[in-house]
Amino acid sequence: MVHDKPVIVIVHGAWQRPSQYDALKQGLASQGFSVVQPESATAGTVISEVCGKTYLDDVTVIRAAVEQPLAAGKEIVLVCHSYGGIPDSAAAEGYQVHERHEKGLPGGIKHIVYLAAFALPEKGMSLLSAIGGTYAPFMNNEGGVISLGQGAQDALFNDSDSETANRLLAGCVYQSTASLETPSMFAATDVSVPKTYVACENDHALPFDAQIVMSNALGNFTNVIKVRSGHSVYQNMEVLPEVLAAIETAAASYFGLC
Repeated sequence: MVHDKPVIVIVHGAWQRPSQYDALKQGLASQGFSVVQPESATAGTVISEVCGKTYLDDVTVIRAAVEQPLAAGKEIVLVCHSYGGIPDSAAAEGYQVHERHEKGLPGGIKHIVYLAAFALPEKGMSLLSAIGGTYAPFMNNEGGVISLGQGAQDALFNDSDSETANRLLAGCVYQSTASLETPSMFAATDVSVPKTYVACENDHALPFDAQIVMSNALGNFTNVIKVRSGHSVYQNMEVLPEVLAAIETAAASYFGLC
């Protein structure tokens, strides 16, 4: 039996914009995937528009993005980077293939791929608590928003050439403080469908060891892939084929329904 390819939904990290993931999007499109890229509600250029927004606002954005594919009966693979792992995991609640099947609905989220992402192991955790309760030196706390300061280029784009790193950093925006501090009530470990975790060995933002701890906590039906990349693995052209292959494998995986 031939199945349609699932729709890929890319959820970007903090301070990022969807356009910074163009290489990943184009690579997936070349493999025949339809790709959706919702724009985070918690990141933006206007402080007043993002201030006070939490991960739940991003959950709303993600669910709105999958509404049309689900209405068409499509299966979904969520691909999330960094902070995006928090709203991505939470957005899966009630939308997974087996949950929709139980309601007599077709389609649903079949797999989540975490790219150096915060796959929180417990309810009640936030990104800030996951990194020890203190903002990293490159994060400037301006009250309602967090901006990027000195050291951000090394933390986020350490294995990009200087021209690319400068361009990517220039494209970064404000991130709401609330999105990084609000405890999540649906953790990655609550997700039932299979998961893939791509752990980046040269990550200067989210330490590799921390990624391994989170990926190990995901339990059964989790494929862990280790790559030689910094935090922004979607920009590492040497490693990108491995990332695309991991997503292709996730898309082809079968999650049996009882």
